[in-house]
Amino acid sequence: MIQAIKFILVLTLLLIPALWLAFHPGLLVIEWLGWRVESDLAVLILLLFLLMVLGRLLAGVVALVLARPKAWWQNWRARRGEAQAAFGIGLLLAEAGDVRGLQHAAKQTALLEDGKIKARLLEAIYAELTEQRDEAKNLYQSVTSDRILAQTAYHGLARLALAMGEKEQAVLAAEQGLALANQAPWANRMLLSLYEERHDWAALRLLLERRKNFPGLTPQALQRKRVIALLGAADEQRQLGNYKLALALASRGLARQRDFVPAIIMVTRLMIAERDYRGAERLIEKLWHKTRHAEIAAIYRAAAPNATALEHVRRFAALERRAPRDGETDLVMATICIEASLWGEARRYAERASSMGSQYRRRAEKIIQHVAQEIHSENQRPDGNGGRTKPRPSDSTRLYDRAPPDRLSAPDAWRCQACLSTASEWTSYCHQCGAVDALHWIEQ
Repeated sequence: MIQAIKFILVLTLLLIPALWLAFHPGLLVIEWLGWRVESDLAVLILLLFLLMVLGRLLAGVVALVLARPKAWWQNWRARRGEAQAAFGIGLLLAEAGDVRGLQHAAKQTALLEDGKIKARLLEAIYAELTEQRDEAKNLYQSVTSDRILAQTAYHGLARLALAMGEKEQAVLAAEQGLALANQAPWANRMLLSLYEERHDWAALRLLLERRKNFPGLTPQALQRKRVIALLGAADEQRQLGNYKLALALASRGLARQRDFVPAIIMVTRLMIAERDYRGAERLIEKLWHKTRHAEIAAIYRAAAPNATALEHVRRFAALERRAPRDGETDLVMATICIEASLWGEARRYAERASSMGSQYRRRAEKIIQHVAQEIHSENQRPDGNGGRTKPRPSDSTRLYDRAPPDRLSAPDAWRCQACLSTASEWTSYCHQCGAVDALHWIEQ
């Protein structure tokens, strides 16, 4: 009822001016640039009303046209977001090993705009998880054309190659992935493992040198691997007879880690092979306080092959000055004194080494026992007064269970931590199991 009353009132208000205009039409004249228009006021109002209606219609059409692209753009972004979400969920399901969920996510991704190539990647991962390796390989290869997804595709191809035992193909896929992104952690780690496994020292050196940091390695471990790669390359050149190049590579490795015993062993052995005896002596003397080792002492002795036993005692005094009151140095000096039949000096050095720690005690006691046996043997000789015999040919490594000086290494002195096999000399990898940097010195 109230609405009806309101309608009647509005209609009355509109009818009153309309009736008034009907009885008083008046005359409206417009002159402009020679044009003359005559009309009454009612017609003018009607025209204005029609113009307003037409303007409103035009405004609606324009608003509709302008709103259409915006709605399309919003819809496209929403659908793209759904595609990205479905693809991301698929990757998470693949990581979790949910094969059925991964297959469903691939189907969802394929239905959405810009999702077909992403769906192929998910299908490739699904085929890999279900061991359909040929199909997975084809799908991965079809995805490598996409700049964004190629990294994941190459990772999948590398995994497939490793699973199929095709290590060369795995190296190729990892190298292609690394070419796309130098920081790709998976490619760096996989290539490090594969290069080490096939002892490709040149490629390993290039891989390690191109980066200051390496995924999964501390700076110290990275430096150690660089040294091992240089020593491996040096040993490879030595076997080919390129001693000068081998010495240059080994010297670079020693420069990176001055206290690495295998590095100074290799460098000084190569220097002696090149007949640079004085250079080997000076290097060992310079680094003896850092690299006190029985095999290095044997190399130091070999640097003067024509010296007598007493001359070796004087020579080794230079090492004692570099590391005085040191257990390893004292054991070396005791052995050299035994060669010269200086029993009292040998016992003194051995007893002092025994007091410096349990790591020296066993070898020191062995030397003391040997000295006692030698003195007893001399006392039992027919000459009767325990006269000192002529110094025997030098054998500075025998009492350490080391090898004779001409070999400069000890049988069974280096043990592989991976397979527990032993080797007479250090190499960058174990020749039994192939493990890199696995040989460590063992005391006999």
